[in-house]
Amino acid sequence: MKEKDAVFQKFKREAEAWLSGEGGADAFDALISAYGAERAAPWLVRAFGTEKTYLIARKAEGARLFAPRTEKAETVAFFYHRYHNGGVERVLSLLIPRFMAWGYRTVLFVEEESEADYALPAACPKVLLPTSKKCGAEGYAKHAAALAAALRLHRVDALLYQAAASEYLLYDMIAAKGCGAGFYVSMHELLLLPVLLRRPYLAAEEAVLRLADGVQSLVRSDAAFLAAAGIRAHYITNPCWYAVSEKISPANGTVVWVGRFDDVQKRPRDAIRVMAELQKGGGDTRLVMVGTSGSKGTDRQYRKFAKRAGVADKVEFVGFCADPVKYYRQASVLLMTSAFEACSMVLLEGMSCGLPVVSYAMPYQEPLRQSGGGICVPQGDAAAAAKAIEGLFAEESKRAEAARASLQTAAAFAAADLRSGWERMLEGGVPCLRTDERDLQIGMDTLFDFYERAYGKEEGLLVQGLRYAHERGLRAAISRSVRYVRQNGIKNVVRRIFGK
Repeated sequence: MKEKDAVFQKFKREAEAWLSGEGGADAFDALISAYGAERAAPWLVRAFGTEKTYLIARKAEGARLFAPRTEKAETVAFFYHRYHNGGVERVLSLLIPRFMAWGYRTVLFVEEESEADYALPAACPKVLLPTSKKCGAEGYAKHAAALAAALRLHRVDALLYQAAASEYLLYDMIAAKGCGAGFYVSMHELLLLPVLLRRPYLAAEEAVLRLADGVQSLVRSDAAFLAAAGIRAHYITNPCWYAVSEKISPANGTVVWVGRFDDVQKRPRDAIRVMAELQKGGGDTRLVMVGTSGSKGTDRQYRKFAKRAGVADKVEFVGFCADPVKYYRQASVLLMTSAFEACSMVLLEGMSCGLPVVSYAMPYQEPLRQSGGGICVPQGDAAAAAKAIEGLFAEESKRAEAARASLQTAAAFAAADLRSGWERMLEGGVPCLRTDERDLQIGMDTLFDFYERAYGKEEGLLVQGLRYAHERGLRAAISRSVRYVRQNGIKNVVRRIFGK
């Protein structure tokens, strides 16, 4: 044990000298040559935590370890924390069979298992790794060792890493590259989302992504931003899981909203506000809300909110539904009130059923960008959304035209050539982006919009707390306040309240 610790201390001194000195990629390669990538990855975490990840990535750029892989991949491994109950997990359940049909051997790496896991083809092994979420240096060492062992056991040529926001992304990359596997990152989140959420870092650090063999983005403007930063970024959309209808949705005055009951992203309360605005016109409109918060108590708060808004008899809460197609087919308009989305499954599902869409503005979302079936209104403007819905219901020819445009958009996404996009990235091909000025303009507009929404209209904590208590009740407000204090500390909370 003492001998191992002495070797680590020697590594730490050399790594500290490298980080603080003038040595760059060559010095990093010397560290890897002396100690091995599989040992260096957890030791870097043990020596520096994850606070110096950006600096390590910047100084390691150009190292031989990160040379792009160009050999044809035969075995690919997918990594994500779990395989159930989520959009990323759903995408993996669709993507793995595609890769197998294209002739690749596949394996799935996860950090937890559940009876609710999506079905996995029998020919695709599932490997359970120690967790890398909030695991600390000792826990990460176990994770890294198991990851390297699994990569070697299954002779993995390419690791398709689905956890772009992981704080251990760089260190998993080092371990994987040390095993001879290519390392490819899938961005399931918006690159600029942390700006909106007031986080001090982007969804993945640019210096780290630059070392990857390839980066997949679901958003064309994000891919343009990444490519401009020297990252091997590829725009590849998600696989199609829906059948495109042959006819448009019926004209029956029903609005459908589908999603997780979450006020940060999906904002179901805004859908109820839209319904309240619609009722001011006295029309015979109803709202069907498909989804849940996962808590019966929280779900009751939304019903109470609908009652206070005076539309309890006009809003139907149907709960969670694994396949909401029947609700799409029974509606006339799809309403989307999200603060942000990368590639919304709900949006494409609704469009495939011939539903015109009324959505808060998200110009970076490719289906909304391409579709004439989407009517976009300013973020948070429930009155504008209600007016757009009224316009569609008042003129059936206009609604039918928008519905046909939705079908065309869904069909275009269903026909996307995913195989060539993935193979181009795996074989080291030049990204096929066809980036234009509009992509970069959308990216800049998104940056300014997110910044304005996060910082431009500051409300005091007391005002936020009172509004939260009014909308969700005193007990929920107290519970939220306790969590906020625990997360931010008393000093920071006092500073926010009094501006000191």
